[in-house]
Order: sequence, then structure tokens, then C-alpha cells
Amino acid sequence: MVDYREILRLQSLGYNITQIAGSLRSSRNTVREVERLADEKGIRWPLGEEVTNPQLYVLLYPERQEKANVYLEPDCAWIHRELAKKGVNLTLLWKEYQANCSNAGRVPYQYTQFCDIYRAWAKKSKATMRIHHKPGDAMEVDWAGGTLPIKNPVTGETVLASCAYIRDNHHVIMKGATGVGISYIAHALGVAACRQLYKVCYIRIPALLNEYALAKSRIHKTRLKKLYQV
Repeated sequence: MVDYREILRLQSLGYNITQIAGSLRSSRNTVREVERLADEKGIRWPLGEEVTNPQLYVLLYPERQEKANVYLEPDCAWIHRELAKKGVNLTLLWKEYQANCSNAGRVPYQYTQFCDIYRAWAKKSKATMRIHHKPGDAMEVDWAGGTLPIKNPVTGETVLASCAYIRDNHHVIMKGATGVGISYIAHALGVAACRQLYKVCYIRIPALLNEYALAKSRIHKTRLKKLYQV
């Protein structure tokens, strides 16, 4: 949104249109129009802190506000809850939103605007926590959607996503060059196993070898073997 407050403040300080436009990264036509409308409607700086940019927008462009009322605002809280369900994405929710608008006789936002409105809401509403970690020390994986079905070519059974290889006491050996995604797949297999209540331990080979090097007694080595099931 255009910073209407800052335009009026800089205008009161004697800055010209070009300087204000350069400072706020707005077009000169926008700054010129805001100054003209503010002059016509008697809006002057200073303004109280309670007068926000959205309120100034309504004062400067009342006809746009009337037009905006024909649009049905998306229920962002509902969208957020629905996205947590399996197989649901923004495209499906937008189509459902369009149907609701049609039933209510209102105008729907286009898909891009629909997504922008939700993401702006999510950015303000979602609590986040910054986690500091050393580069290359740990890998965090997140994804959406269903699991990847990889089937046994003989029996046709889904062996990886269903963790059938664990029940059959089989190993999974992955080979490839650095950076092709082996660690990513390993994490995904571990998450799939956790979802089926298997215990999972992920440890990098250098760390495992270091622990064995530090094990000075046979008893400690036995415990390590039991822990990592080697």
C-alpha cells in the first residue's frame, strides 16, 4: 500500500514530488495524485497517530471503497485450517471460495489476489521461532501431500512408504553423488517410520565413527551397537 502518511509528511517539509517519489519508491503520478486529493479534501499534516494509511485510503478514494465492498473477503482462518488437511491446496480452496461468492451474489478475488490476501494474513498471524544451527550439521525436511509409493516389482506391495522393508528385516541402501538428495530421502523414510510408531535414529557416518573411536571398553561398544542396531 502507498504510504499516504509519509507523502503528506514530506510534502509539509517542503520536498517536491520527485524527491518524495524517490524516497518512497512510488511513481510521481501517484504522489501528485495523493497531494491533489488531499488538498481537495482538506487533509493536512500533522495527522494523529490513530489515522492509519488504510483510513487515509478510504478518505482519499471513497469511490474505490464502495467498489471494493462488492468483493467477498476470504476467510483466512478457515483457509489455514483447511490447508492442514491432507490433499488440500490453495487452488482447491479458491474454487470453493468462488462457489461461495456465487451463492452469496458477491464478486470473488482472482487466484493471485486470493493467495496474496491469505499469505499476508498468515505472515501476521503465524507464530515462528528462529532456530540457529551450524551449516551442514543437521538437515530439516518439510513437505506436503501424500507419500511416494515405491512398489516391489515382484509382489506389487508398496515397500518404502508402508515401511514393509522394516517388518521384513530388509535393508535400504542408497548410493549417489553428493547433493543428489540421499539425505532428504533418508529423512523421509525416517518420518514415515515414526508415523507407524517405529523408533528411528539418524546419525551421520563421521559422527558414528567418532563415537566408536571414543569407546574404549567392550561394554561401551556393545551399548553403541545396541543403540544403533549395527
